[in-house]
Amino acid sequence: GSMTISDYIQNNEERKPWVEEVCIPLPRLFFGSVESSREDLQKGIPNGFDGMKLDTIRYQKHAHKGLFEYNQYDKSIIDISRIDFEEFEFKNTKDVHRPILRCYDFRRYRINQDGIHHKITLFSETLLRVHHYFGSFESYKVRNDVRRSDELYDQLSGVNEGQDNSITPWLSAFVDKIGENIASELLSSAYTGDKGRIQQPKHGEEKAIVQNETGVSRPEHRGKETILLDETEISESGGLEQVNKSGISACLIVKDDNDKLNEWLAYHYTSLPLRHLIVAVDPASKMSPKILFERWDAKLSKSKNAGIDIVMWNDNDFMPGDEQLTEAKNSIPYEQFVREVNLQKETSEILHKFDQFQLHRVRQRMFLRACLAHHKKMGRSWTMSIDTDEYLSFNHYESNGEKDLPPKVIGKKKLRKKSSFSYPLRINEIKRSRFNLPETGSMTISDYIQKNRSSVPWVDEKCMPLPRLFFGAVESSKEEIEKNIPNGFDAKKLDTMRYRKHSKKGHFEYNSFDKSMLDVSKIAYSSLKDIEDIHRPISFCDATRPYRIKGEVNDRKMTAFNETLLRVHHYFGSGSYITEENTPESRELFDTLSAVNEGQDDSIRPWLSAFIGTVGRDMAHDLLSL
Repeated sequence: GSMTISDYIQNNEERKPWVEEVCIPLPRLFFGSVESSREDLQKGIPNGFDGMKLDTIRYQKHAHKGLFEYNQYDKSIIDISRIDFEEFEFKNTKDVHRPILRCYDFRRYRINQDGIHHKITLFSETLLRVHHYFGSFESYKVRNDVRRSDELYDQLSGVNEGQDNSITPWLSAFVDKIGENIASELLSSAYTGDKGRIQQPKHGEEKAIVQNETGVSRPEHRGKETILLDETEISESGGLEQVNKSGISACLIVKDDNDKLNEWLAYHYTSLPLRHLIVAVDPASKMSPKILFERWDAKLSKSKNAGIDIVMWNDNDFMPGDEQLTEAKNSIPYEQFVREVNLQKETSEILHKFDQFQLHRVRQRMFLRACLAHHKKMGRSWTMSIDTDEYLSFNHYESNGEKDLPPKVIGKKKLRKKSSFSYPLRINEIKRSRFNLPETGSMTISDYIQKNRSSVPWVDEKCMPLPRLFFGAVESSKEEIEKNIPNGFDAKKLDTMRYRKHSKKGHFEYNSFDKSMLDVSKIAYSSLKDIEDIHRPISFCDATRPYRIKGEVNDRKMTAFNETLLRVHHYFGSGSYITEENTPESRELFDTLSAVNEGQDDSIRPWLSAFIGTVGRDMAHDLLSL
């Protein structure tokens, strides 16, 4: 009664067994008909209720825990959102106790009793169990079943090998939740109190509006409390949550990125659509995007188009105090810094850069944690975390560009047994969906998710790591760049139009680590407190994509390119963030990255025409400052 099973699962969703088991067989505990004293039965029972009228209260004597005798075979709980329809076909179902084949993946035990091996879950190795109540003789004989003999009743009713009343607090929780008045009516056979003393709602008194599972509003009395689930609802933490979850949200850190923001906003406003954005401005940034955001707000507010809710944060909004900051910085090892900057020798300047490196990593994690929690609190769902040179896109299939995808590995073991998300039928369904993805600009990503919300991956993934595709700075011909570009717009000023040459799809080199999109509505607040990696923020991301890509040196954790419906385009552009350092190493890196040319892709380009069609030519030109 102190916490629901559903809430417990949600709070521990990234731990075993919930993270890996889609079918959990549960041991049963058989309760006979041996009664305790009335005094024992009425302990902790709300006034007015008769424990003798409720089996879960009346019968507390049970069989020996874990033995097959009396308790018999398991029953199961199944996460159907992660099960393919094919698995429910009659030919694939086994029995009512362990309905599908995957019920045997994690519970392969047999109990040896009377020389027979009975398949049953070990009692000490599961977090849930099923109480099985034999009941009274009257209830036993109600069902006209030839198997229910008087002799069998005498045998089973007398079971008394232990006592358990851990289940009894449910009644108090039930009464507290819905009130004594409603509880007494729903459990009328067990209620003996004076119903007349329970106050009824006064005439004209307001009632709460509660949405049932079908979305239809129904009134429910909650005393003097009035809650309206119209546009907002009261969250558990006391904040207001927006019920309207249309569009996609984002978390973004900027540092002197004003030259990139107009294109980034215009694209995601059109293609997602982006509706809620939280921006953290790096303290070292020389310019603020505030005026740019205000111009967007002013332009869109004067039109009939939906706007973007943009909130700017600084370090005071999410960074910890000095003591916690020091602790967080110390959690980032020097070896990580050496590895990422390819350090050759140590100097005093390098040590200062290490301190800045630690601070930057802490800022990324703290901001993402606070940003995701804020979007969750506001009732939003899918939220992306990418940079200003990255663009979330459909992962359209291209046969020529996917002939040499690297193999997936995970140690020396077969990958498919590592996660239910890697189940072949599920992966094949995602692969098939890639062939039918809409063209960029013809349907927003949000609308596509909504249309296919009952299909994988949307139905079962709450963290979706997405592969990146790196675009270098190799120029195409003017004719190729300007193809299908609306009149009056300069394609050379838009990275998504100007740069078409990319690295090998699916390879770690150049593309590097994933970025992620998370459905924060399905993630517990507790999971957002331990963000260690901005690429795969929570541990559930690894459960979703447990892949490693075989590389020349090491196996890198990365999403298999052909097994996801979305990807992130990463544009090198001018590469100013590298050339600013003006060192031999930085110039060499610039020359390497800018020259990447291992494929060509134009799938993202229709967004500009869609943007113009949404806001109009004049406004599109103004917002893009072209």
